[in-house]
Amino acid sequence: MFDRIFRLFIIILPWSVLMSVFLSTQLGIPGVSYFKEVFLIVLGGIIAYEYYNKKELPKLDILDYLIIGYILVLIIITLLNGLSLGHIIYGGRYDFEFLIALLIAKHGSQFLAAPVSKYIRLFLISASWTLVFGILIRFVFKETFLLHFGYSPNLSNWSFGGPPPIYHGIDGANVRRFQGIFDGPNPAAYFILIYIGLLVHYFRAKKEYHFLIGLWVLVLIGLIFLTYSRSALIGLVFGIGATVLFSLRTIWKHHKKDSLIFLIIFALISGGFYLKYEGTISKIITREGSSKGHFDRAITGLKRF
Repeated sequence: MFDRIFRLFIIILPWSVLMSVFLSTQLGIPGVSYFKEVFLIVLGGIIAYEYYNKKELPKLDILDYLIIGYILVLIIITLLNGLSLGHIIYGGRYDFEFLIALLIAKHGSQFLAAPVSKYIRLFLISASWTLVFGILIRFVFKETFLLHFGYSPNLSNWSFGGPPPIYHGIDGANVRRFQGIFDGPNPAAYFILIYIGLLVHYFRAKKEYHFLIGLWVLVLIGLIFLTYSRSALIGLVFGIGATVLFSLRTIWKHHKKDSLIFLIIFALISGGFYLKYEGTISKIITREGSSKGHFDRAITGLKRF
């Protein structure tokens, strides 16, 4: 049962935003945005039931204790600052729910029936269709197509508890930030980064697909540029840098020609973006109001801590 529900979960996960928005706004079904939490509760419940049947406790290691301690610290900070259970639940969705998902996958892996590669493959298939659909919406159907699924026509404006806008822009720069079918350009960029990592890892030993995968990765890097997510671009640079650094000997010995071609194409793409947005590049990068907001929130967090 754990295996079947886990497979279903990773298949529908890339479509979660589109599903939630459509079911809540177009069909009027309340609470559907919490379906991921329901999945996690069910999966966690199955693990607890299995351990109960075996009359034993899960074996915890240092990672488990660190995560549990981190979650407890956040809850204590919330309570000491006079905030309620609702704040813990809402904040927990963003601050530590992903860690709970990690614990569930970590302790539930013993109940999976297939090798990890099979689950990565399932996710990659579903995620690939998600990205292709997002590309079609951006470049063929245009973002207004998302209005049929219940997305908001209020560009770049969030309404608390409401649907995400069809796209975001940047003040002073005439750009449409790519977000596909996700709820914003930053989540879209982070999703693509994770997707690239899993894709390259899955096909690392399948040389017959390397050229096609390389072309697809270049398209995905272009999409990350189009999200104008500064944190994602920093992550991309550090990710590529770390990969090259740890693989330098292999690259120099076996992939000098491939690497040179990649660098030339990457430089051409970067140069094209620079020429297109030369007049507004500073507004896209600096974004004083956005940067100030990030720093202010960080300072508030430190004060509460």
